[in-house]
Amino acid sequence: MAKKTPATGNIAAFLASKAAPKKKSTKKDNPELDFHTDENITCECGAVNNPSAGGWSCTTCDKPLSLTDRVYHAYQAVKDAEGAYASLEGQLLELVTPEYETHAKSEFSKTFNVAGQETPGVQVSFKDAFCKIPLEQEAALQAIMGSRYEDFFFQKREISMVDTSDESIQALLADLGEEKFAKYFKIDLSVGTKQDMDRKQFQLPPEARLAIKQYKPALKIRKED
Repeated sequence: MAKKTPATGNIAAFLASKAAPKKKSTKKDNPELDFHTDENITCECGAVNNPSAGGWSCTTCDKPLSLTDRVYHAYQAVKDAEGAYASLEGQLLELVTPEYETHAKSEFSKTFNVAGQETPGVQVSFKDAFCKIPLEQEAALQAIMGSRYEDFFFQKREISMVDTSDESIQALLADLGEEKFAKYFKIDLSVGTKQDMDRKQFQLPPEARLAIKQYKPALKIRKED
């Protein structure tokens, strides 16, 4: 006996039950690289240092001689600056946000020019974009909003085909026809790279390798044990 498709009123529950589970993170040991040598190193200040004799700090200006250490410290400085900026930005937004709410009740504006004393100041723009709300909160929101729920919220759905092989698409076309298939599915074609391309890319001819662009490597500092 063929399985029945879910009734219209049960589509939301059906989709929720078919949602893809979150992937578990995996950790593995990574190769350890060490570029340090005992050869003379010229510091940024111009002084020539011998690490085996004077260590890995410049004997003239005390700056680190190791490129890895300099990257580490520069990364830390960037993170410290980002933290300071985030704190100052938060303080400013605490002042601007009430004005945003006030204007929303009269002459609505998303963008505000905030004057500075010794600078031109800054511009604060609020975005009409919000983070996803977990589906588990849907029932509570519906209970709170009642009949007004659909004026503010909707169930956001992002559906992708599990199998995009020629056979699967052919089966859908046979069931739906080309016109309905095009109506319900957005088609975006491109050339993708197969698994392990990060390793296999070195086997490509130079002309082919020019066509691919590997994502920028992520950099993070190592935490002390």
